[in-house]
Amino acid sequence: MALTRRAKPISVAEARRLYEQTNLPVEHIAAMHGVSPRTLYRRIHLWGWRLRQLPVPRTDPPRQPDEFFGETILTQGAEPDPATTAAKLMRAVETELDAVTEILRKLTPEAIDERERAHRMFASLARTLQELTRMKLPAAGKQDTNDRGPDDDDEFVRELVRRMDEFAGRAKAAVPSQPSGEDA
Repeated sequence: MALTRRAKPISVAEARRLYEQTNLPVEHIAAMHGVSPRTLYRRIHLWGWRLRQLPVPRTDPPRQPDEFFGETILTQGAEPDPATTAAKLMRAVETELDAVTEILRKLTPEAIDERERAHRMFASLARTLQELTRMKLPAAGKQDTNDRGPDDDDEFVRELVRRMDEFAGRAKAAVPSQPSGEDA
């Protein structure tokens, strides 16, 4: 009579995840769980696990031009607006904060691992918010009215020269006159 080894449910679940969702060789999965590859294959069929699809290719397939980030915008000749991008990021962060808050609200006190993950997510979102606020971008579509050129270029130059002369005059008056070379 052959003794059958009873597998732990967590071990079975992990083996299934590794088999169905990764390209890890079956030999490695079997070794990790203390069974032979043949035994693992028998259990895969016995338990009705989803058979592996074709292996995931090691390289990505060629991308279409519209799949590259920002390429569509750049080919149209328009520059991406940093303020609009920042506003989109802020909305995304707010949505994620709401989701994490909801997750934390539903968790029981015993769910320590999930709480820890949620707190790490909060920390990551807080760093993102810090970076966004540090950017100090103007609101989308708003122009700074103080950032314009002079109405009259000639008048601007004359005023600039007058101020420079005034500054030079004050600087000369502030510096005491040098004694002549008679004392030396």
